Amino acid sequence: MDPSTVSKTHAYMTISVIVPTYNGAHKITNVLSALERQTMHDFNTIVVVDGSTDNTLEVLKNTNFQLKDLVVIFQENRGRAAVRNKGAKEAKGEFLVFFDDDMRPSPNCLASHIIHYRQYPESIAVGTQINDWAKATTEMQKYRCYFSRKWEKNLIGKHKAVSELNNGNLYITAANFSLKRDTFLKLGGFDERLNDAEDYDFAVRANKSGVPIFYLPDAYAWHDENYSLASYIRRRKGYVRAHQLLVKLKPELYQQYTHRKFGKKRGFKKVVFWFFSLSFWVSSIDKLNLFRWMPAVWRFRLYDLIITSAVIYFPRRA
Repeated sequence: MDPSTVSKTHAYMTISVIVPTYNGAHKITNVLSALERQTMHDFNTIVVVDGSTDNTLEVLKNTNFQLKDLVVIFQENRGRAAVRNKGAKEAKGEFLVFFDDDMRPSPNCLASHIIHYRQYPESIAVGTQINDWAKATTEMQKYRCYFSRKWEKNLIGKHKAVSELNNGNLYITAANFSLKRDTFLKLGGFDERLNDAEDYDFAVRANKSGVPIFYLPDAYAWHDENYSLASYIRRRKGYVRAHQLLVKLKPELYQQYTHRKFGKKRGFKKVVFWFFSLSFWVSSIDKLNLFRWMPAVWRFRLYDLIITSAVIYFPRRA
C-alpha cells in the first residue's frame, strides 16, 4: 500500500483507535506495540480499562509507547458493551476504529480501514480476525487457526475483495471494525444490557437502519487467544445464551433476520450427538491429547462435532 495514498486519503479525517481491556495486563502491550508499527501514524489511541483487578494500569504507566496521543481511562467494571461505548464517548476522531486487547493488527490494518472510507464514508468496515499459526502450540490454538480461516472463507466467498455483508452473512466483530463516530452515536452504540453478542446486535440495528457493512480481508489482525476445549465450549454456550436473550429483548427486530437453525435430532443422529457430548471427549483432548496422531483435517472435524454436540444439542452435559 502506497503511504502517499494513505496520507491523501485521511488528510481530512481525524481518527481515534479504541482498545477496551479487562484484566489484560498480559496482552495489552501486544496490541499497542502493533499500533506503533502501523504504516499510518496520525491517530489518537484510547485505552479504556474496565475495572481490571490485575496490574493493567501499572503496565500501561510503566511502558513507554511510541504513539502520537495515548489516553488511558479507568472505569468501574461495566462489561463489554459499556467499555466500548465509553471509548467512543471520549474519542476525538471523526472515525472510530475498534481493536480488542487480544488483537495484533497487521501494519496495513488501520490504513486499510481508512482507505475504505474514501469510497464508502457512511458505512461500517469489518476487518479480519484471524489466528496465527506461528503462535499455535496447543490443540485448541491450532483448531482456532483452522476455524478462523474457514469462517473468513465463508465471508469472502470466491473473491478475496471487499464485499458487502447482508442478511445472509450479517456480521460485525467488535474486535476489529470501524465507522464514523456520528454513525456509532446515531445507532445508539452497543446495547449495555448485553454481555455477549453485542456486536451482532449492533450489526442487525445498522442493517435495519440502512447502514451498509463491508468486509475488508486486507484489514487483518491476529487474534491471540488461549482457549482450552472446555473453556471454548463455555464461551460458545454463553454466545448461544446471548442470542436467546437478544430474541427475548427485541423479538420484532429479529423476526426478519436469518439465524442458523438446529432442529431436534432423533434416532441414530441423536445417539451420536449424545455420545460426543460426553465430558470424556473434552478431557481426552485438553489433558491427554489423545488424537494428536490423526491428520489435522480429521482432528478438527472431530472437534467441530464435539463442540456442536456439547453446545447445541446437549448443553447441560459438557
